[in-house]
Amino acid sequence: MSKPISETRQYYRQNILTNLLEVYQLNRSYKNKLYPIFEIQSLLTKNGANHHIGLVMANNLFNHSYDPSSGIKLDLITIKGISDIIVQNFGFNCNYQTINDDTYLVKNDSLKLVVYDETIGYIGKIKKSILKEFDLADQDIYCLDINLERLITSINRYVRTYEAYDHYQEVTRDITFQLKNEVDFNSFINVINSFNKLSKW
Repeated sequence: MSKPISETRQYYRQNILTNLLEVYQLNRSYKNKLYPIFEIQSLLTKNGANHHIGLVMANNLFNHSYDPSSGIKLDLITIKGISDIIVQNFGFNCNYQTINDDTYLVKNDSLKLVVYDETIGYIGKIKKSILKEFDLADQDIYCLDINLERLITSINRYVRTYEAYDHYQEVTRDITFQLKNEVDFNSFINVINSFNKLSKW
């Protein structure tokens, strides 16, 4: 961009994670603890602007300063739980699919978020080759990037259905399944979620 108001606005931002990693790099240079940070920002594309929410984390959640190993372990399951909370606040259930290849994320430790067959974001572990550019290669950093515009657009496709109150007492049962090692657990969950309701006995 010619004649920007500041050096940081000389170029259009292509993703939200770069800026968050730069913040981590600055905090690291000051020897500050790398707390989870997030940003909600509009990213420009040739078709307009989309609001994104980005999040990066480098340490266990809610850990004590005297015991870094305490708290909730930071891994793909943890970041998946956070993305579930965000998406469910919009009234959706999110499906997850594996990522075959990505510039930023580790192949076997990342997922893409899908709502109504449309990819709305990504979660996962950032590649060491990317972190090396920010002097963070010795850290395991997980990230989340959700396109809020696509998520909000999906609200218009959401159809609410209501059922009459059942006068019979609800009965629940726990059922255990044993899956083969090669069966993806998410595919099993998707099959269960595809049932509208269970037949009454």
